[in-house]
Amino acid sequence: MRGRRRIIAAALSAFAAGAMPIGAEENAEFYLRLGASFLEGGQCERALAMFHKARELSPDADVGGSLAAAHRCLGDAAAARGEWRVAAEQYETALRGGPDPDLAPKIEDAHRRSAALMLASGDADGAIRAAEKALAIGPSNPETQRLRAEALLRKGDLEGALAAFTAASAGLPDDPELAMRIGLLHEKLGRGDEAAKRYGGIIERHPRFIPAYTALAEHHERRGNYARAAEVYRSGIEKAPADPSLRTGLAWTRIREEEYLEAYRECVTALDLDPDNPYAHNYLGLIYTRINRFPDAQESFARALALMPDYAGARLNLAFLYGIMGRIEDAIREYKAVLKREPDNAEAHYNIGISYKKAGRYVLARYHLERAARLYGYDSALGRRALDRLERDE
Repeated sequence: MRGRRRIIAAALSAFAAGAMPIGAEENAEFYLRLGASFLEGGQCERALAMFHKARELSPDADVGGSLAAAHRCLGDAAAARGEWRVAAEQYETALRGGPDPDLAPKIEDAHRRSAALMLASGDADGAIRAAEKALAIGPSNPETQRLRAEALLRKGDLEGALAAFTAASAGLPDDPELAMRIGLLHEKLGRGDEAAKRYGGIIERHPRFIPAYTALAEHHERRGNYARAAEVYRSGIEKAPADPSLRTGLAWTRIREEEYLEAYRECVTALDLDPDNPYAHNYLGLIYTRINRFPDAQESFARALALMPDYAGARLNLAFLYGIMGRIEDAIREYKAVLKREPDNAEAHYNIGISYKKAGRYVLARYHLERAARLYGYDSALGRRALDRLERDE
């Protein structure tokens, strides 16, 4: 054994020096042994080159296992560098050299990790392809299904994403985040009842998972059922009394039903929990507006915007307040600020059109009211309202 090690060591030294033993270039066994030594030393590329040389010298030599080992070594090295696509390719090449039960999970993991990297870099198509390669090996892996679902969502394939998220949930039945994604997709696809059922199921299994309360309450709000939405928020508050988002949500439903005292209390409680909550300041401003405390309302809206300058809702409310106060130019300024960031904001177009009309600037009024009608939809109630205001004499 020692003698053979000395021969290999000498061969390695000679190879490194560029001088090969006499007759070695025709000796396939020599190259196989030399490749094995390189492989033991972690020199995967050099090992692969030696195994290919051995095959070249002796096409009938059994080098398949050695080539597979070299490719597996290259795959492991690529995986260590985080080059998962390369790792998968090397592992797949190794697998073609002969059956290896340890390679399948490595290939699956490499494709899954490659999909995650592609998704993070914005390559949704590449992520889908990599995820599907991983699923061909491990079809029930929920994390791979989740990655594929996220990629399909980036592509705008809502039905495909829903199917993939649903498949993932079979392996992760108690994952509330995953269940939420399924519910939200049902909502986007117009299946509100199914979405509500999903949100209710999450609340039942995870009573402290706040997003489910918010989603279910907002579902009821979109249907105009503010009393039912308030019930959901109150249920959430019972489980998480220190969560300000539930308080502000409840405040909004109370404002909609003109229950200003309860709304005020919830806003104050939310601000006790989080003094820098822009939503609570905005809703407080709405309450003050409704009860004609205009200076307090202006201060609340200004505070909300100081905390969140891009908060379109608060800026629209401030602009509307200026309109009530007769400060038309200030209102126009705030509406223009909203439209600069959100040029298709129908509400801003409608209200600035009204403001321009009050200011006697009829060309601009007509432009914005027509734009509002188009954005709302000419046949919708809001669209018809915009057209009506366009023709009405103030």
